[in-house]
Order: sequence, then structure tokens, then C-alpha cells
Amino acid sequence: MARDQVLYTKTLDPTLYDLSNSLAMLGEKQGKLAMARALNHEGKKAMTAVVRHLAKSTSVKQSTIRKGLRLRQAWTEEGRDDYLNVQIIARGKHLSLSEFKPRQLKKGVSATVWGKRQRFDGAFMLKKAGSTVFKNTGEWNPRSGRNNNIEKLWGPSLPVELQDEETRKVFEDHFDNLHYRVTHEVNRLMPPDMGFE
Repeated sequence: MARDQVLYTKTLDPTLYDLSNSLAMLGEKQGKLAMARALNHEGKKAMTAVVRHLAKSTSVKQSTIRKGLRLRQAWTEEGRDDYLNVQIIARGKHLSLSEFKPRQLKKGVSATVWGKRQRFDGAFMLKKAGSTVFKNTGEWNPRSGRNNNIEKLWGPSLPVELQDEETRKVFEDHFDNLHYRVTHEVNRLMPPDMGFE
């Protein structure tokens, strides 16, 4: 069974944003709530951006990506590993090349994967196996007694693709306005005469 892998984490440190005094005015409980709300709001936007980016760069359907990713939201209780941070967690193995619109050619198979149509020379499709794509490795096959062993061809894996630096940048860039979102959440919780801009 595939295990959850925490790929991205964003933590909020109020001292970095010169918000300590304003958060203290709310009180500890309300201050944590404001920070958690801000992180979760920006985290959802970052998650959407990552899904769209991966769909374009890998050719995996957005619905499939969403099934393989999970956004762990911030909490307001101390003592937890995920205290005041949001995380994108990935699960899944490599996807079969059969999921990327394969077409049998005279000298191989073509499939739309990693953002473009590609040809896999020497590959062939088995419709009886759900259009699974295989390739003859030329290695010894003990079942046939000949050098015709075959292997299944695979496409992207979400945990692997999320380690790409460009994808990580998409995630990080969506927290550029975190300071302003915290300010917004603090104003929402403060009495009208105590709000700040």
C-alpha cells in the first residue's frame, strides 16, 4: 500500500511579519485562529495552483491528481506536528501509460504524457489487458524459454513529480500575500474600533 508523503509545508511565524503586538491584542486563542485561517485560505489557493500546474506538466487529469493529493490544514492547538502550518501530502505509485491516450503505431506506441505526445519505440499495446503498454526488453523469459521478456511501461508518479523545483515554486509563490491575509483575518476578529490596516 502506498504511504502518505508530506511534500510541501508552509509554517506561519508571526514574528516575521511584525504582527506580534496585533495578535497579542486578540488574545492567544483568537490570535491562533486568525493565523490558522490565513494559512488555510492561502493553502487552498496554493493547492489549486499546484493541481493545475501538475495537470499541464504531467498530462495527468486534474480529477486524478486531486485524488492523490491532500491538503492538511492548520490547527490552533499547540503540541501537534502540524501546528500552524499547512501541508500538501501525496499518495500514489506510478500511473500506467495506458491512462495517457496510447495509440499503437507501426514501430511502437505513442502517448500524451509529461505535457506532450511522445513515441515509445518497440512498445506495444495489449487490449486484453486494458490497453496496457508493454515493451520487449530482450531479456530471458523463463516462461517461454526465449529472450522475449516484457515489462510494463509507466507514466508519472505524483510523489515524484511534486519534488520538482518548478512545482515547489508554484506552491511557495502562493504565500506571497500571507501577511495581508493575516491582517485581514485579524481585522475580522477584532472589535470594530480596534481594527488596523
